[in-house]
Amino acid sequence: MKRRFNLILQAKGGVGKSLHTYLRALAEKDKISLFVDLDSSTQTSTRQLAFLGDERVETISLIDNREMLVRDIFIGYIESLMQAPFDEFFMDFGAPESEQFPALVSRDLAFKEWCDEVGAIFLV
Repeated sequence: MKRRFNLILQAKGGVGKSLHTYLRALAEKDKISLFVDLDSSTQTSTRQLAFLGDERVETISLIDNREMLVRDIFIGYIESLMQAPFDEFFMDFGAPESEQFPALVSRDLAFKEWCDEVGAIFLV
């Protein structure tokens, strides 16, 4: 079965990525989905989504000490989520992560082939 990953991306800060994630969480409150806060700069979603409980909210950083997105952390994390008991994931990226994500999937990773291999569908 394919797992759905909803990526909330925008390279500019303060445009409502975390608000969008919060509103999606309200709509998904009674469903079985996982919300992931990838915003290393503010972690706003982690605070706003506390009502979902620890089992439905995770916080992870994909940024290294040079403020660069680390491909292997992203790949390893997604592959670990494929074993989780969720069919759908909502991922709130921060501005630094959002800015670097397109280069990750276009230059550094055969993204479509990898998605097919792990059984993931990414919606942006």
